[in-house]
Amino acid sequence: MSVTLNSPISWKNPSADDSTMLDNLQPNIIKAHVREFLTLIFLRFDDKEAAKSFLRAISTTLMKSAKQHLMEIEAFKAKPSTPGTPYIGLGLTDAGYQALQIAQRPSDPIFRAGMQKSVLNDPDVSRWDSYFRHPIHAVVLVGDMLNDTKVTAHDQVVNLIQASQGVTIVGTQDGLGLHNDNREGIEHFGYVDGRSQPLFLLEDIDAEENATDGIANWDPAFPLEQVIVPDPMACEQIIRTMARSRTNRVNTSACCSWRSTVT
Repeated sequence: MSVTLNSPISWKNPSADDSTMLDNLQPNIIKAHVREFLTLIFLRFDDKEAAKSFLRAISTTLMKSAKQHLMEIEAFKAKPSTPGTPYIGLGLTDAGYQALQIAQRPSDPIFRAGMQKSVLNDPDVSRWDSYFRHPIHAVVLVGDMLNDTKVTAHDQVVNLIQASQGVTIVGTQDGLGLHNDNREGIEHFGYVDGRSQPLFLLEDIDAEENATDGIANWDPAFPLEQVIVPDPMACEQIIRTMARSRTNRVNTSACCSWRSTVT
C-alpha cells in the first residue's frame, strides 16, 4: 500500500490507497471529532485472547472509520442537517501491546517508557489517581454532542467489556465541553479550541484559506506523516488503529492498516 504521507490529502477525491487508509483509520486523528460529553474508560487486559476478541468486537461493531466521520460532517452541514453518530476511540499503551503478546511493538522510546517515566514535570506518581499508578493497557473514549446518546454508546462499550470475561475497567473519567462568552469551544486555559491547528485534508485547508482568516500569517497545511504511521500488526485485524506518541516512519509497503502518532 502506498499512502500519501508527505503531504495533505483529499478525502473527497483520494487515491485508491488513501481511500483504503481512511476506511481503516479511526476518527479524531486527521480531523477532530466534536463532542460536548466525553467518558474515558481505562482498561487492563487479564486474558490475551479475551482482550483480542474485545478489541476486534469494538472495532468492527461500534467504531466508525475516519471516512464515515467525514461523511457525517458533510451530512450535518447540509440542508436539512443530519446528526452524526457518537465517537468511540481506542488507544493501546506499550504495556497493552505486551499483554497481547504482540512482538512488533512500536519502537519509540518515549512510548515504550510510558507516562510514569515522562519528562512532563508531572506530580510524583504517588500523588496520581490510584489506577494510574499501575499499568494501564488501553483506553476507550466515548463522546457525543448529547449526553443521552453518549451514555447509550458508553453502555454498549461496557457491555462488550463485561462480555469479554478477560478485560477489566480500572478507572473512568468524565469530561464536559467548555465555552467562552461567545459560546466558542475553549481549552481549559482559555484559548479558543480548534484554532491554529495543523490541517491534513485539502478540503479543510481550502476552507481555512477562503472562508476564515486566511493562511497568510500561518500556513496550517501539514503532511499526513505528522499524525499516522503504518501498523503492520493490524494485518491480524485485532484493531482498527491504535494511538501512541510520534515515532519513526515505517515502510508503507509493509502495512495493512494505520496507527495514530498522537496521544
